[in-house]
Amino acid sequence: LRSAINLLVEDGKLKKMHGKGTFVSAPVFVETKAGGSFTLFCRQIGAVPRTDIISSQKVPALPLVAHHLGVEAGLPVCRICRARSINDVTAIFEIDYFRSEDDYILTADVSGAPIADAIKENTGLKAGRFEDIFDIACATEEQAALFRCQPGTPLLLVRQTVLTADRQILYYNEQYILSERYKYVISYV
Repeated sequence: LRSAINLLVEDGKLKKMHGKGTFVSAPVFVETKAGGSFTLFCRQIGAVPRTDIISSQKVPALPLVAHHLGVEAGLPVCRICRARSINDVTAIFEIDYFRSEDDYILTADVSGAPIADAIKENTGLKAGRFEDIFDIACATEEQAALFRCQPGTPLLLVRQTVLTADRQILYYNEQYILSERYKYVISYV
């Protein structure tokens, strides 16, 4: 029985937690062919994507956000906070920032369709370049509640600037990813 359990642990089907026991592992999803779209990725693998809008409003741009959007710190920017789930299991907490003049995004359907669709429909522009910065963050109380994990749990933080092919800034986002549920993949051509 122990060797069978150890084999299931090695296969990733079970997870041993010292002092707590052995538990069934949640499935881990790995995006490989959806071109960066969470919604399209889920549909390709037969999973059900869900995006819950937590907030959608104008806020003063913090210095880091202002830098990535090419605006002055303190000026208003559009901010959308979203929880991204796969088969009703939250895997990503995402904060998207747009310049103030792109306020169409505050009322666009960004829960049922890719955000790129709203951009193209309203501006005619499409993403052609992504600049990603990777870091580690610890789950805040709010994020821990969404992920149903302990506050302080390590998360992959992806700071992404999305641009057109000719380097026009479309938006900037911060993705907090619980990597035991979703793997962020980069493909190079």
